[in-house]
Amino acid sequence: MTGTVRISTCGRALLKIFYNRIEISLPSFVLRWIAAWSLGGLMVLTIHPAFADESVDLGDIRIEAATATPTAKGGRSRVRFQITNNSRTDLHLLGISTPVAAKTELVARVGSENTSVLQSIGIPSEETLDLTTSHLHYEIYPLEKVLQSGDNFPITLHFRGWSKSTLVHVH
Repeated sequence: MTGTVRISTCGRALLKIFYNRIEISLPSFVLRWIAAWSLGGLMVLTIHPAFADESVDLGDIRIEAATATPTAKGGRSRVRFQITNNSRTDLHLLGISTPVAAKTELVARVGSENTSVLQSIGIPSEETLDLTTSHLHYEIYPLEKVLQSGDNFPITLHFRGWSKSTLVHVH
């Protein structure tokens, strides 16, 4: 017994060569083996704490991959996340706050060594602001407590005219 796997592609080069379809015939036990390993991999991704960075929908706003670096009490931790603005209006992020630190700063890396602190940042309609890069992130300091891998803590995102809270995962 065999099964068929069909892979569709939109790539122009592959479209010319394979006419938008590749067919591979495999014995059914191989297809079951692939399915079992794929499901097992998904379960590991779901259970592993490094993948606990779930997305949070806050109406038309989506917060994804909210993480912080482990840091000693009194130190600085980097907080990273993505904000997707699915609304029809532009947003203006004024800052964040958290009970685990007294101060927060939006840090932008300018060039290879220089940094600048931004007071706020805009998020255009239907766009994503990526604060997970090495160029742009929040720093929270001085920490009121130790942040260890596996910990969670709340942050509040302050937009012009309103605020929303979400959890940050430390790892």
